[in-house]
Amino acid sequence: MMLLLLLFLLFMSLGTSLKKLGLNQLLLSSILLRIRLLLKWCFCKMLLPKRMLMEQVQAVSGLGTFVFNVILVFIFVLTKNFSVALSLFLSLVFIMFVGFFVKFFFFRPRPDKQKFRSLLEKVDASSFPSVHAARAVAVLVILGLFFHSFFWWFFLSVLAFLVGLSRIILKRHRLIDVLAGFVLGFLVGFLVCFLVF
Repeated sequence: MMLLLLLFLLFMSLGTSLKKLGLNQLLLSSILLRIRLLLKWCFCKMLLPKRMLMEQVQAVSGLGTFVFNVILVFIFVLTKNFSVALSLFLSLVFIMFVGFFVKFFFFRPRPDKQKFRSLLEKVDASSFPSVHAARAVAVLVILGLFFHSFFWWFFLSVLAFLVGLSRIILKRHRLIDVLAGFVLGFLVGFLVCFLVF
């Protein structure tokens, strides 16, 4: 219950803190939409059937997708925060390349084993490390350093944790894969910020 109250307070204060920073309305609406999905997810276990719960878990998992990260890059380009946009872009590229090579050379099947016929399918069928978790933590580090606020560090940490948890619930990764993704994202996020900022 305390977590739900905290999430509600974060939801209410998020709009004013973003408006103070003068960030694009698109960024505000995107983040608020994700918060609403997160709040729904908190209530899902008690109120929703399993199929609907899994839809909410997939929505949270979407915070670690390539497409979501590209949208973040464009939002920061549109708001003329080029150093943040460059940091997000470089982290996306580094994680993509490192993830590809690790998955190729250290193949480990996903919990829901998949068959593959090509090199790309093999890499996609590999579980180690969780690239979704790596992207989420890289975004956490970059935006946390950009906003310089405990609120943002806490909020983004919760979201990154939920992305990792969603990957385990969806049976796409094991705990060790998600933890390795967290470490990869943390290292890449700080490296990119060190190079760009």
